[in-house]
Amino acid sequence: MDGELVLSGYKLLEPVHINLQDVTIVVPQDDFRTMPVIFEFIERYFDKRRFSQQYQFNIVQINNRDCRDDDFETLYVPPRVDPSELFKIAKKSLLGKITEKVYKEISLSEREKCFAQLYTTVLSPINKLLSKYSLICECNANDFWSLSKLIELLSSDMELYGTFDERSQYDLKYMLIDLFAQLDNGKKKLLLLDLPEQGMSDDEFYSLLDCLNKNKSSLNNSIIYTQSCNIASVYDKPLCYHIVKNNLVWGMDDYDEIENLLFDAGENLNFREKEQRFIQSLFNRSIFESEYREINDLFFTK
Repeated sequence: MDGELVLSGYKLLEPVHINLQDVTIVVPQDDFRTMPVIFEFIERYFDKRRFSQQYQFNIVQINNRDCRDDDFETLYVPPRVDPSELFKIAKKSLLGKITEKVYKEISLSEREKCFAQLYTTVLSPINKLLSKYSLICECNANDFWSLSKLIELLSSDMELYGTFDERSQYDLKYMLIDLFAQLDNGKKKLLLLDLPEQGMSDDEFYSLLDCLNKNKSSLNNSIIYTQSCNIASVYDKPLCYHIVKNNLVWGMDDYDEIENLLFDAGENLNFREKEQRFIQSLFNRSIFESEYREINDLFFTK
């Protein structure tokens, strides 16, 4: 969904306005605090700890409507993924939600057969021992989390990937995006992707964005925070771009007027080339403020 995303409260110095697109890109120019705070705010607002109800002055709005804390399922992909943390099979984790759904799609009769065998082979002799203490072990076929404690996540191809903890940051981020796209719990999905300009090759960077684009129909919105100008060759529409400076997020709300100034610029380039040059300048504050001084002063300065 497209629209204006407004956040206020939490650790923000003042309300933040973001022009929310299918894919929204935010580029830091001199401020590396604001976007991590925004990502943290959004992630906490939509989780199940009822953060929005505990702190009434924290507001998230889309198109002037207050968002409920269960409107979106969110996934934050940090600059460095810790596989032991983000790939846990736990009740609130992405992998936990997906595996539990798969488990519930297995018929109850099939699950009960499995648990009956577990009881006969494993639990029965244990219970025989415990009976003299008036204790008993049980395992409920309707409770996936009883079974999940027996599951360990390992790499199935050690020769190619090594251990799971040795997977590259590219592999881990690719899996997270792809898994998140497969999650189906009835909620809208918002991906928060912190994509550093280092740590991946150019091919991996583009492949990761290709994964996101292939799954776009399954993701309602994605917000990408990056300093890598490589992204401009994939997303070339100015309206999806924002810059962060002086504790504020600046979008292209007045792009019609910016477009006129770009069109009138004297360079011997066609308008498409002027537009792409403008987008590239967003990744370098000194170039942006010197080559587009008028645009900066009018639309990106308080």
